[in-house]
Amino acid sequence: MKEQNIDFDLSIDKAIKRVQLLRLGDDTMLDICKIVGVFLDNAIEAVSILKEKFIDLEMSIENSHLYISVSNNYEGTLQLNQIDDQGYTTKGKGHGYGLSLVKKLIDENPLLKNEKGISSEEFTQRLIVDISKLK
Repeated sequence: MKEQNIDFDLSIDKAIKRVQLLRLGDDTMLDICKIVGVFLDNAIEAVSILKEKFIDLEMSIENSHLYISVSNNYEGTLQLNQIDDQGYTTKGKGHGYGLSLVKKLIDENPLLKNEKGISSEEFTQRLIVDISKLK
């Protein structure tokens, strides 16, 4: 992100240190890494064409859930109801597969959920991980 002059902010809740995330298992940890990777790749690509570029990565713990949010500024129109569809993209031909992969991973893993939000200035993807059984 530094190489592309993208302003970014990383916020990690100190409570995450107390959670034994590795106890989620290898498959869930791999799913989390893939999903966050897609979120970050999409955010970087979305802001790369903008004059002002900003990405926010936030991790927090609330009510037995780990929240990992990736937000970025954007231009244009997003169809929130189509965003998980394979082939849907705002980036042109050859794109549109990352978020359908995210949907597949989340559908197959009962510990994971995804929320999307959009405002006039930001698009946010939030991965929600159920950590209630780790206590």
